[in-house]
Amino acid sequence: VMLWEQIASRFKDKGDRLVLELYNEPHGRMNGEPWNVLVSRALGVVRKADPSRVVVIGPTHWNSAGDLAQLKLPNDANLIVTVHDYNPFPFTHQGAEWVSPVLPTGVTCCSAAQISDTTGPLDVAKTWAAAKRYPVYVGEFGAYSKADEASRITFNRTMRDAIEARGMTWAY
Repeated sequence: VMLWEQIASRFKDKGDRLVLELYNEPHGRMNGEPWNVLVSRALGVVRKADPSRVVVIGPTHWNSAGDLAQLKLPNDANLIVTVHDYNPFPFTHQGAEWVSPVLPTGVTCCSAAQISDTTGPLDVAKTWAAAKRYPVYVGEFGAYSKADEASRITFNRTMRDAIEARGMTWAY
């Protein structure tokens, strides 16, 4: 919270193209109510220094759309909610050394089942956004380089099209 007090004060006079994201991919002990408490406190100090700065906030479990229902946000017109979508995980994380056990390589994309797995979280986010009236930004998606290039290209096009079809913005 003290860091956000300093950051917000330091950058309060910067242009409106500067957007702040309170925390990337909260997870573990931050899941659920601990994250909501921290969001409230951190956003409070940002708003004290910079009342109209756009702030990005995501749900827990690594910005999972499945945790949007637990996210408690104030009525604030200058918030954007972010989700990350790395589904289907057996494709996007194949061969990733940081996943245990390491997933087998050679998985291609994009079957109908994989597309359904990919777009399910996007549908959850779209429904949530319509009900809560916050814009949703897909801040991360992609596939690890151990997947073949043609499948990664297909996956990225599929994701981009699915995100845009749901009226959301994205970054890669």
